[in-house]
Amino acid sequence: MKGGGMDRFAVISGCPGGGKSTLFAELKWRGYEIIEEPDRRRPRSGAGSTLSRE
Repeated sequence: MKGGGMDRFAVISGCPGGGKSTLFAELKWRGYEIIEEPDRRRPRSGAGSTLSRE
């Protein structure tokens, strides 16, 4: 983690399409540790979907 070993945390929130993913990608590229929100860590295989495609 960048920053001389100091543990610092930030919570970033915002509206859909507000640029959060772009910001996270840039911070990760610059060497910061990024922990994605739980929803983005789940596999997107469609297994267990509650939506019907009838």
